[in-house]
Amino acid sequence: MPKRSKFAAAAASGVQRTGADRAALPVAPADPADAVRALVEQLPALDDVREVAEDDDSPLTPVERAQKDTTEHVIEQAAQSANAAVWIVAQALERAAKGRWWRGEYATYDAYVQSKVNRSASYVRRLRSAAPLALETAQATGFTPNEGQAREQRKAEQRFGTRKAVALFGAVVKVAAEVGGTATAARIADVRDALPAELADLDDDQAATVIERTARTVLGVPIGPPADDGGPIGTPGDDGEIVDAELVEDPLDAVRDALRGLRGVNKGFSRATLREVAEHPEYAKLHAGLLSAANAVRNKVAQVPPVERVEAVEG
Repeated sequence: MPKRSKFAAAAASGVQRTGADRAALPVAPADPADAVRALVEQLPALDDVREVAEDDDSPLTPVERAQKDTTEHVIEQAAQSANAAVWIVAQALERAAKGRWWRGEYATYDAYVQSKVNRSASYVRRLRSAAPLALETAQATGFTPNEGQAREQRKAEQRFGTRKAVALFGAVVKVAAEVGGTATAARIADVRDALPAELADLDDDQAATVIERTARTVLGVPIGPPADDGGPIGTPGDDGEIVDAELVEDPLDAVRDALRGLRGVNKGFSRATLREVAEHPEYAKLHAGLLSAANAVRNKVAQVPPVERVEAVEG
């Protein structure tokens, strides 16, 4: 149980605070939680939502689509508010820890944290370390990372600095959204681990380009819009155009040859080779062509996974 402060004791005894005991605290115009709770008022009335059978796969009606859009907007706003609240609380507890404002009222900082937010002090310390980056990311990108995302960002911040860690989050959000995905902590970690060590020496603009290209490569999202016919990615009419191979008599031989060819290409040059030509005027086109070709192969193979054979069992 927390100890009663001298201010609490004075209030209980009817003694009025004066001088240094009186803190000029601003009065909040409204309970901030009211703004979050008000989001529920934006939801469509539950009675107005048509109940649909589990086997009903019919297209959404215009009314259903409008209800869906409104509801998803509320979900996004509420989730963003929840994420932001976590980091604001962490920043507040950072100040309480520095000033030891719990002294005289609580026996320990751990007891103070447990009383205020019902969390352990060790958990809050992790939040406190990530809060500045999380809030800067929110300000720069308009999206507030959750705890898992911020944890992976922190590792990037330690390697490359704050600005590049923010750019990492923004790039993964952008690239994943292009294919209907989200910037999960795992995706952020995968892209971060693929970033070159030289990223730390690049300026912000150069780093942003490298980070986005890395995100596209890791997440398998090509540069530019996909072909309308669902075929391989490429730029029609240029030297890097990718055309499907004609059918051959033995498709398995074609796949074997393709794998051997890809392995040969991979061995044909190294990152050191690429770094040597990175400043050449032609490299930008070659770089885009390599990524486009690699993504086209990856997408084609990913669309046709192996089919497990079921062996017949003799009775």
